[in-house]
Amino acid sequence: MTWYAAALVELTINLQPLLRRLQLQGVVCRVSEERGQQCIWVGDKTHVALVNERLAEWRRNGFSAHAWAEPMGCAETAQPSDTVLPSSGILWRTTLLVWRYPITLLLILLGVLGALLVEVDQGYEYISLLTMQPISLQGDRLLLASMDYGLQLGQWWRLITPVFLHFGILHIVFNGLWVWEFGRRIEGLVGHWLMLGLTLLIGVGSNLAQYYWQGPSLFGGLSGLLYGLLGFLAVWQRRRSLPEPLPNSVILFMLVWLVLCMSGAVNLFVDGSIANAAHVSGLLIGAALAFIASLKTPQSGIIDAD
Repeated sequence: MTWYAAALVELTINLQPLLRRLQLQGVVCRVSEERGQQCIWVGDKTHVALVNERLAEWRRNGFSAHAWAEPMGCAETAQPSDTVLPSSGILWRTTLLVWRYPITLLLILLGVLGALLVEVDQGYEYISLLTMQPISLQGDRLLLASMDYGLQLGQWWRLITPVFLHFGILHIVFNGLWVWEFGRRIEGLVGHWLMLGLTLLIGVGSNLAQYYWQGPSLFGGLSGLLYGLLGFLAVWQRRRSLPEPLPNSVILFMLVWLVLCMSGAVNLFVDGSIANAAHVSGLLIGAALAFIASLKTPQSGIIDAD
């Protein structure tokens, strides 16, 4: 279905009383964060006026849960939890973010855990379960099997898990910040399940590209995925629209960084080498997915999230 933006409300307002009232009136709706505010979306364009009417009524009553004690002739007791939370409510704001962007936040959390694992697992006992191919440490030598060997053992998770391994604090900080900036925009646009699907397609595709380009090696990080998200956003906002467009300066910066990495200049300042094949393939996969999705999406620019 196509979603239509109906109204914007401050982040500090608990929308549950309003959403329940709308549902009682048969309005199918969802909420996302757009430009620092809560955006109420409806599945039927004719419901936009009704949402704004109910919102204005609620606002006149100070966003009180008691404003609708008897909606449409149906008595209902307001619950204490329906009160407006204070603007400084950290728990509410955290819950709101987790509710809106669970996949994006989960990716960052798993990346942080992967970075911690690399720091503490010096013997590669557990890291070896997450790499693209089985590895083992014998003395000071790192032995690598083939990816096919791991897949023959039924270890299909290896196709995606390298994206969570990070080698150093700067690695996860850089990747985590950009995944948040790109991921929340896309997840707010396409919904949780399509965001998960994009993550798997881009993650697996960029990992495979890196493996076949370089052969068996120890690599990891969210950078292939974040370049895929960048490619998706860059193409999408040129063919359709985004509630919060990505600045062209950000796109240019990321592309310049990609070129610097491919030139080998960045290798002078990091341990090991940059997984350029993962970056480039991720970018291309994300761009291709956005192009295909835009062909099947109406001009409103909202992707079917069901």
